[in-house]
Amino acid sequence: MKYLFIVQGEGRGHLTQAIALADILRRNGHEVCEVLLGKSKNRDIPEFFLKKIGCRVNCFDTLSFRLKKTKNTSTC
Repeated sequence: MKYLFIVQGEGRGHLTQAIALADILRRNGHEVCEVLLGKSKNRDIPEFFLKKIGCRVNCFDTLSFRLKKTKNTSTC
């Protein structure tokens, strides 16, 4: 079976899990054809992911977390 991965690349955990799953699938006779990778404008894709995923990676811009120091005035 052929697989297409869609991965949110904001955190590194998703990337390493995608590599592990791709390895498992390949060992069991499947093919990972391509990865669609959501990428924040503030971060680069780590080289280890591009080397280890073993297929074409297509990046697209995605939303990212923006941390802002504000005083919490919520009563919840």
